[in-house]
Amino acid sequence: MTIEDKQLEAIVKKARRKNNRKHIFTILLMLVLFVGAPLTLYLRYYNYGPFQGNKVAGVPDNHLVQSENDTGLGSLLFDYGSHLTFNTKATSLTVYIDTYHFGERVGHDLAASMEYTKDNEMNGYFNFGIPKGEGKLYAELFSNGAMSSTITDLTQYDYPTTDEESPLPFGGVLSIENNQVEIQKKKEIPLLYLASGDDLKIYADLKHNMAQENLKTLERVFYIYMIVA
Repeated sequence: MTIEDKQLEAIVKKARRKNNRKHIFTILLMLVLFVGAPLTLYLRYYNYGPFQGNKVAGVPDNHLVQSENDTGLGSLLFDYGSHLTFNTKATSLTVYIDTYHFGERVGHDLAASMEYTKDNEMNGYFNFGIPKGEGKLYAELFSNGAMSSTITDLTQYDYPTTDEESPLPFGGVLSIENNQVEIQKKKEIPLLYLASGDDLKIYADLKHNMAQENLKTLERVFYIYMIVA
């Protein structure tokens, strides 16, 4: 091999090394753009890993998330109930239960409440349930170390505790669609709708359930909702 051939071979090898480095750099750049960036956005949006801080992991900012219905022990203890988690910044989080009798609101009870003097990080959970045969609403609200638990007696509004007390059709629906909702300040967030009556109809759309025309046909309606302000 002549000197010229060796020089040419060295130049070719050097060019190949540069080309390989360019390919590696391109691949790494593509990984960052198409994998790293979306993964970072995903972790940030759902408050996972280094972005969690004091927030509830898996819950986006300013959202309320409903866990899947429990088909195990919880379903044996409660007729109706739910576990909800939230991350938001607000001055208050309040849960009410309104009771209707043939369209007239006969009850407006405070089921849970947490208030601050100014906007504060509120990251935690809200559990509620109506145990079988008790006719009472149990509620537990937790946020950043603070907790409030209450019991609301629904028998004062003739909530049926036995089948004998409820000869009329009785049913309900959990109202958070797709198990997640973006929090809109000072607007009702429906959590649970229960109703009884001869002409009982349960709609997927809560607006139809709470329409006055429908409420007037029902002997009893129990409507649980949350307001974040």
